[in-house]
Amino acid sequence: MPKFSEPAGPMEIVRESDAALYIDAHREFGVLVGRRATDLLIPKAAEQGVSMAFIRDMRHWLRPSTIAEYLARRGLVGVVVNTGGPRMVAPPGGVETVIGTNPIDIGIPAGDEPVVADMATSKRAWGAVREARRAGESLQRKSFYDSDGNYAIDPDDAYSAVPMGDSKGFALGLLACRFHGNSFGVGVVHEERCYELG
Repeated sequence: MPKFSEPAGPMEIVRESDAALYIDAHREFGVLVGRRATDLLIPKAAEQGVSMAFIRDMRHWLRPSTIAEYLARRGLVGVVVNTGGPRMVAPPGGVETVIGTNPIDIGIPAGDEPVVADMATSKRAWGAVREARRAGESLQRKSFYDSDGNYAIDPDDAYSAVPMGDSKGFALGLLACRFHGNSFGVGVVHEERCYELG
């Protein structure tokens, strides 16, 4: 993972079509790159009916649902899929980490206030471990494994995250990785593979 002191940006459009952008973020923060990319995509969506951006080498989004909400408030359906973070999620029946939490965020126009969903493809995002440790609390039951494959209660024992919906959530997280990798012609983000299957 890049250190905050490393130089970043500016983002670069490495390929473009009528409905798509392929962007190298050059380690810029996701909240900045996402907004810039979105503002470039809105006119494409207006003309083509749909548009999308594939972004690589980007620092943390912080809150990717902000982009989904931004689009929904402009009368568009926004879908944001994030991949490429550290591997934290174990497959069903396993304990070793294979994919990241790969959150999916969706914003849909709905009158005065849009409907926005922000969800990791694990039962709980890894931030729950940090929060429980800081507060001196136990982890939510059946959300994390310890290194022996038992459900972790103590945040210091958390080794991997349980996928949301078991095999269904794991499949969503894995497909998000492959979709991004295949679309960009790469399987590497932040110099780590998006997933590792042995």
